[in-house]
Amino acid sequence: MLGSGQQELARGASARLAHYIARLDEIYEPSRLLLNSEIYAKHGLADASFAALAFKGERGLTVDGPLYGMMTGYGIPVENFTHLMSYD
Repeated sequence: MLGSGQQELARGASARLAHYIARLDEIYEPSRLLLNSEIYAKHGLADASFAALAFKGERGLTVDGPLYGMMTGYGIPVENFTHLMSYD
């Protein structure tokens, strides 16, 4: 959405985002630890890793309806970004 280079939509936004990201600690779950999970078997690696982080207390935020439904079905804390948006 921010774009970069010639397609940058907000001047300097891409550089500010890069600066912010460079300071973050990455939180991840090694893929090999997810291979035996039920979520991996049914939904794949990306969804299993997202769910694993949420199980560890990270708040999940998505606009993906099926992912949101899967996670709530397993009792995993998640927010659907579209539910937080307001339309005027």
